[in-house]
Amino acid sequence: AGFKSVAASSEKQVAHLKTLPVDKLTVVKIKGKTYYVFPNSAHNRLYVGNPEAYQSYQQLLSYQNLNNQSRVMADLGEDTGGGEDKWVEWTNNAGWTDGSD
Repeated sequence: AGFKSVAASSEKQVAHLKTLPVDKLTVVKIKGKTYYVFPNSAHNRLYVGNPEAYQSYQQLLSYQNLNNQSRVMADLGEDTGGGEDKWVEWTNNAGWTDGSD
């Protein structure tokens, strides 16, 4: 759906990854840009998507007629990322994009 896989490459990132809700997308707003992140703690990875990737993900869900949408938070309009400062290490040189590049 356009999400990028980002490896947790430091102890700080691994620790942060473990604080994210399991099997749920989290909305993160950094410098006015919105990202959707999904943790894969078992493999020390974070999947990151911009609003367009999230829209593609939603379309895939509807095309596949998935009834179980437990991975989608009830209210994605709320920033639940825990503060911009926690995401600085993830965004540095990781190629995150808001789709306007």
